[in-house]
Amino acid sequence: EGDFDNQASQREDLRNKRVMSIDPATAKDLDDAIHIEIVDDDWVEIGVHIADVSHYIKSGSLVDDEAKRRCTSVYLPDRVLPMLPRPLCNHLCSLNFNELKCTFSVFFRLNRQ
Repeated sequence: EGDFDNQASQREDLRNKRVMSIDPATAKDLDDAIHIEIVDDDWVEIGVHIADVSHYIKSGSLVDDEAKRRCTSVYLPDRVLPMLPRPLCNHLCSLNFNELKCTFSVFFRLNRQ
């Protein structure tokens, strides 16, 4: 958690938000999440979060080059062909419940009216 605290000090710390995965229950690579927060009587904030894989993979590395070549994970009825090595996409980079992870996030507000 010490390294994460160092990273959090350089990013927006979202540990006070109730962030939840939007990946299906059968997914092993949880890389998409949202939060919804009522700001006041008129406004709702929505945050969309995706795992920051670049925090774990160096640009120009063999893993980075292979991920660029593959472009995306491929989902077949009986298996997944992941873009990244399984230990990365299923564990290290996955937004697992109660694990601190870095994300890329975007926030927008909607008027409740």
